[in-house]
Amino acid sequence: MLDRQSPFDTTVRFEAGKLADFAHARLRDAFVRCDIEPGAVITESAMARRLGLGKAPVRTALARLEAEGWVEPAARRGYLVAPITLGSIRDIFEMRRALEPLLAQATPTASDATEIARQRDMAAALRPAQSTAAKSSAMKAAREVRALMLQATGNRLLQVTLPRLWDLSDRLDNFLERAGRTAPSAAYWAKFGAFAVADDAAAMAPAIQDALAASQEAVEREFLAFSRDLPIVAPAQATAAPKPSANPARPPPSDGRQPFEQLTTNPQHPRKN
Repeated sequence: MLDRQSPFDTTVRFEAGKLADFAHARLRDAFVRCDIEPGAVITESAMARRLGLGKAPVRTALARLEAEGWVEPAARRGYLVAPITLGSIRDIFEMRRALEPLLAQATPTASDATEIARQRDMAAALRPAQSTAAKSSAMKAAREVRALMLQATGNRLLQVTLPRLWDLSDRLDNFLERAGRTAPSAAYWAKFGAFAVADDAAAMAPAIQDALAASQEAVEREFLAFSRDLPIVAPAQATAAPKPSANPARPPPSDGRQPFEQLTTNPQHPRKN
């Protein structure tokens, strides 16, 4: 039985004209939740089957996701889901450090400030819980805090850009947690909650920077620890010159790191269910 919150719950139906939007939202959610792993190769036909849709809306959705950077074409194979690398982690936090302090300019109404405080307290109370439902509720409350602050900035361009960066950060958390590592978002929220309703706007921007620095440090630490924990398999000694491959392996990254596809698909690496 499918999880009712799963991006691949096919019981939900949209109007015909909105099928592409439906496919786009479900696939993006699957990427964020890591139901489709970073570095995976997907095809239009396979995603259409999983979503219970025809190929046309899925094709449109994949084109949008490509423009947004979630996937890239993989010649004759379909689409490659954007991998996670140390470089991509640093890119995400560089953008967040540049933009997120603008939340300090938020001027919420009295009712919004009350709701921000309520959601902040809810997130703080639920975050230590271990159940999946409690963790999901904590994240929902935390995102609501930021969404209310973002809306109160009145900056429409910021309202488009920051949610995508937050989705990418959530994907980092979900990936690390599924890989058996500690989800690092607690480092961010421990600092974020303390100033989300601060009266001193001048102190809020540097506090956001501190929260992001703590979060980035935690993400990089867990990602590198995850990479080090992978078993290293020595290549078998060749007894004869290998034949040229029709599908040569992708060369390693120029900085010498192991390609992320190998990190996420190694069958010997235990995964957390």
